[in-house]
Amino acid sequence: MHEHFQKNLEVHELTKGIFKQSIGLMKAVQERFLPIDSYTEAGAWYAAQLLVTLDYNYLLRAMPAFPEDHGTRHNLVADLLEVAIKK
Repeated sequence: MHEHFQKNLEVHELTKGIFKQSIGLMKAVQERFLPIDSYTEAGAWYAAQLLVTLDYNYLLRAMPAFPEDHGTRHNLVADLLEVAIKK
């Protein structure tokens, strides 16, 4: 994902999908754990951005060991993000 963005200055569709799903997850977390008047759409976006940025940047250090195929690598990153969320 990162090298695709750095070379072409565009965001890969799989990256967009991971982020959008993360926003949905953050909305569900807000609804589950926060009082109804205390959460916002923007809060879900900010939380998703932090989650993806922190986890993704951490994973970049291991990127050379990831599969070369973009689709396989994106799916692996999505799976790792899911594991990180569950902890």
